[in-house]
Amino acid sequence: MKLLLVAGARPNFMKIAPIVRALAAAREAGAAGLSWKLVHSGQHYDHGMSKVFFDELRLPRPDFHLGVGHSLPDCAVRAHPQTPGSGENGQPRVEI
Repeated sequence: MKLLLVAGARPNFMKIAPIVRALAAAREAGAAGLSWKLVHSGQHYDHGMSKVFFDELRLPRPDFHLGVGHSLPDCAVRAHPQTPGSGENGQPRVEI
């Protein structure tokens, strides 16, 4: 199973943190066929509104950073093309 975790604002980071830890633990335990990528929309792009959440929540560096600033519609449009190979035909199988 391939997962694509997308976050951009504080509530998103807080919600995905336990999911990321569970996925990391499953990977370390040898879960076959499980892979995931972390995408940061870039909605919050300064240290106080972004990097601090990765540090405090012990999240890994994102695999992709879309850099959309505060433009959420732009984020929705750009998320799929900038994350190639997430699933069949470049589309994620599951989005959280």
